[in-house]
Amino acid sequence: MSLNTFNDSIIDGICVYKKKDELFEAMIKRFKRKVNKSGILKEYKDKMEYVKPSIAKKKKILESKRRIEIEKNKIEKQTLKNKKRHRGMYSEK
Repeated sequence: MSLNTFNDSIIDGICVYKKKDELFEAMIKRFKRKVNKSGILKEYKDKMEYVKPSIAKKKKILESKRRIEIEKNKIEKQTLKNKKRHRGMYSEK
């Protein structure tokens, strides 16, 4: 987290200041985006309950397997797309 000084006071956390002619809804949207990007909510939710180290390890392994499977599917899809594209180029009419 960063420390910002504003009017001789120390503000700890995420700050959003109103821009000229900015709507309140837009300001809230910017705030939500900053909060999501910083990962504060994810960290808070992770600390809400204790997770045994063995469960955390299993979860991490499953997430990595899932990520690998998604990447593999993406590569397969791309190669099929390229094959279809090149098939039309080399066929004789």
